[in-house]
Amino acid sequence: MFYHTVGAARLVNVTVDDQDLRIQYAPEEKHWMSLVGQDCDNGCNTSPDPAQVFNHTWHDATYNFKGSGMSAPQTFAFQFNGSALFVYGIQLSSFEMDLLFFMDSKPAGNYTFPGDSSSTTYTYDTSFYANPSLQPGEHFFLLQNGQGDGGEVSHILFDYLVYTVEVDDDAHGGVNTSMPGLSSTSTATISSPHTLTISQTPKATLTSPPGAAASGDLVKVLPVAISVTVLLAVITLFLWLLRRKHATAETVPNTHPRTRISMLPLEASQPLSVGSISPEVPHRAFTQFTEFGEPVYQYLTVS
Repeated sequence: MFYHTVGAARLVNVTVDDQDLRIQYAPEEKHWMSLVGQDCDNGCNTSPDPAQVFNHTWHDATYNFKGSGMSAPQTFAFQFNGSALFVYGIQLSSFEMDLLFFMDSKPAGNYTFPGDSSSTTYTYDTSFYANPSLQPGEHFFLLQNGQGDGGEVSHILFDYLVYTVEVDDDAHGGVNTSMPGLSSTSTATISSPHTLTISQTPKATLTSPPGAAASGDLVKVLPVAISVTVLLAVITLFLWLLRRKHATAETVPNTHPRTRISMLPLEASQPLSVGSISPEVPHRAFTQFTEFGEPVYQYLTVS
């Protein structure tokens, strides 16, 4: 007996923290500040509440064309395999924001915020970018902070991103929703505003979390259950046939089970004379068998 299982696919959201090594920040020095908790001793101008930030970490960057060491727009790049992408951060009410987005080397929108110096309010889990309808497959995303070449000042507090991937429920392989094993080698270079050059070598590997093997365990257990059921059925049938045989043996009477009767022709050692009997000449006839299978002879003498 053969069984065929048809798997059902489902969509899974994978969250990637700003500290994930797959996110590539540029320029690498003196632009992006990686902040953990309230550790801010390198000149940052913000102090969000770590308790309200994903994994208590974020990346801070400021673009200012007139500022020393801030005149180059900052970027981060991320490669993923999925069908949707969402980018979240912290919005500070007193700071301006001017973000540009690129998906697969093409412009994919922007995010701006004018800022209000009269108040200092942090808005957590602010959606900077959302694209829920990507073609399923490999994608390369790049965020740029600041327009460059004299653009407006822009300050970004990046927290985390989420991408959506389709997973087969019946597959032994799954997706780890916190740190999936997706790796890539990608570089991004911005030579002028809105001019983006990307060189990428995609490589994706999905790993299996322990909790995703529930359906796989069912596939392993099912053949064992079927084998046990078949074995029990065979044993039950054997016992029923044995009992039926005994019942039949008890109902059929066993009258003289070993008695056999055989009628044999007379054997004469000499010619017979009808009408005369001689005791000297024995002849064997009408042989029978006892109930133990021994022959019983009756002798006649004839002349």
